[in-house]
Amino acid sequence: MQIYRESCKVSPTMTDTPDGCFISVYAGERTKKGVADVTAKIVKAFPGWSSDQTEILKDRFAENGFTDRRMMDAVNFVIDNYEGYGKIPNIANFIKYDKTALTYAQICTAHDKGELVFADYEPIDLGHDNPRFARREDVEKFNLKKWGTR
Repeated sequence: MQIYRESCKVSPTMTDTPDGCFISVYAGERTKKGVADVTAKIVKAFPGWSSDQTEILKDRFAENGFTDRRMMDAVNFVIDNYEGYGKIPNIANFIKYDKTALTYAQICTAHDKGELVFADYEPIDLGHDNPRFARREDVEKFNLKKWGTR
């Protein structure tokens, strides 16, 4: 899960991006066992997945800083949500797995465009003067600090 911020100082858990900075709530590391577990799961779920694709995906997981938990969450997300029946997902389907926290302005804009429902989001505290908003299930799953619990 990546949580975007308007400005930040870079630390081991923060990374500069062209759009600002993000903090990853995934802690831990990427292990050989973790990589083996997720690649085995992909091959089971998508029998046409090739060993070449596996090697590229492992490289992309490493390059994008995926931990064991983030890899497994990404794989489970693709398995649960992939709509290409009879087709094989591409590497981007796994790498683009991400969660974000929105500002109030961003959540209003997305709501006005019909992209989300306010009731699905909850205010969280990322140390700003104003709350950010994350999906309710992400707040629970990642034990994010709720706004107003300082």
